[in-house]
Amino acid sequence: MMLVPRPYQRQSAKAAFNYMQGAGAEIGNPLIAWPTGTGKAFGISLFIKLLFEKWPQARVIVTTPSEELVQQNYDELKGYWPTAPAGIYCSSLKRFDTCYPITFATIDSLDGNQHKFGRIDIMLPDECHRISNKDDSRYKRVYDYFKEKNKFFFMLGWTATDYRMGQGKLTDEGGLFTEVIYDATTLEAFNWFFSEGYLVPPIAAPTNITISGEKTAMLAGDFKDKDLQAQFEKDKASGAIYRALLESKAVAEAEDRNHWICFVPGKQACEDVTEMLDSMGVSATFVHSGLKRAERRQRLKDYKKGLYTCMVNNGILTTGFNFKALDFMIMLRKTASASLWVQMLGRGTRPNYAEGFDIQTREGRIAAIIASGKRNFRVMDFVGNTERLGPINDPVKPKKPGEKKTSDAPIKICKADEKDVNKKLGCGAFNHPSVKECFFCDWVFPVAEVVQEQASTLSLVAEDKKKEGPIVEPFDVEKVLYSANFFGKKPNIKVTYHLANKKKLTEFVCLQHDGPARRYAERWWRDRAPNRTDPVPQTITEGLQQIESLKIPRRLLVWTNTKPQEIKGCEY
Repeated sequence: MMLVPRPYQRQSAKAAFNYMQGAGAEIGNPLIAWPTGTGKAFGISLFIKLLFEKWPQARVIVTTPSEELVQQNYDELKGYWPTAPAGIYCSSLKRFDTCYPITFATIDSLDGNQHKFGRIDIMLPDECHRISNKDDSRYKRVYDYFKEKNKFFFMLGWTATDYRMGQGKLTDEGGLFTEVIYDATTLEAFNWFFSEGYLVPPIAAPTNITISGEKTAMLAGDFKDKDLQAQFEKDKASGAIYRALLESKAVAEAEDRNHWICFVPGKQACEDVTEMLDSMGVSATFVHSGLKRAERRQRLKDYKKGLYTCMVNNGILTTGFNFKALDFMIMLRKTASASLWVQMLGRGTRPNYAEGFDIQTREGRIAAIIASGKRNFRVMDFVGNTERLGPINDPVKPKKPGEKKTSDAPIKICKADEKDVNKKLGCGAFNHPSVKECFFCDWVFPVAEVVQEQASTLSLVAEDKKKEGPIVEPFDVEKVLYSANFFGKKPNIKVTYHLANKKKLTEFVCLQHDGPARRYAERWWRDRAPNRTDPVPQTITEGLQQIESLKIPRRLLVWTNTKPQEIKGCEY
């Protein structure tokens, strides 16, 4: 089946060409940021094909940190463009092509051999968050060589995390990249991917056990591996690891999870956890850097075939690992790196679409997700990563050196009633503290829970006692006015409440929007309609024609110690 570019994939390619046309001689090194699982390999292929249609004499190198990504990106291009003039330069794959205008290479193989390629116009580094800003880095040596040979040479980076420990943003001063030209990793964009069925959300499974709780020394912006491994041994000796795995097993079996991944600190931990899981009746295998490549490939192949339930790993499958059926994660690897945390969570956010549905449409994608059995991705975090680093769609990003660090990662976790959840796609989703309803199952957060929760190593939900709780006060309503509002992407109805204290409050009813905004508008309308079963208007024109039939609140419940003040309820 011919792949059809998604809207954001076309928009990213357009952004790249607009940048190239407008930059002139001052061209920098831009980057594109998409969440893991949204088709980065295809986005690179789309850009390359369009580039060669416009500029057939171009010479391009796509670089990656691993042989697996080299092969994956090469296969993606050939699948989309079978006649693409492309080759591979990768020592572990035993291919050393240098004559093709398009080359896929590992940076390890390319560094020291860049002189074999002649003029290069564009380098496309995949997983570019792994590029160091140090002057003696491999990428810097390769970049300097190609730039010396061609003053118009530039890099177009691709990543799911445009930040790096010890540096901050990849575009901060001192880095190789100059600007982000397309960012689909914002909170709003991430939630759009979830609501459109392009991703499934990671869902928190509360834990009763905390491991690796001791203070750990830092090295290069993250916790020291030796300290993490020592702490793991202590937790293993105390039985905490075994109890954590038992708890994970119970949750996974209760949720009918079939394909697990477990992140651990160190090679010995891989083998120990695998042995523990086997003793509990969970078929498991492991991969780490101590295995030969052939053995590692075979174990991954067997895992994907279903010969093992759980894949335990240390630092191997954090990026570039693509297995859509993955539906459960056991997190025993403590980290201070937001990039690593988001990358690890991203292993499970790819949908595993069931066959027989039109996934070119939102309705088809949602139906395919429901039919697949993988409606979300369950995560059991035993090491407090959520507390330190936040949710996948709004992590605590690292600051550049000298900037003040952020202490906590406030989040809200949906605790929708189980009966309600069974009618939806799930609950337990991580939410930004500012939202009023769960982005995934539409559950409305009670007033008492707003902006007071943050992740916890114990229950994943704890009260921040330093913050003042919400103050909700009643205000009598004198009159309500409705008007059409055409500011924004789509028109809406502006509702203005004139209060007895001579103040005014406004809210917007987005009948013509999609997703949560439309669902909120439907609830708002039905709460006020004389008959809740009547259809909700589809446009603001229809709405304004029927608006006089709605009940008018006699009193509003208003959250007053927030800006702007928010309407939390009505009395009629």
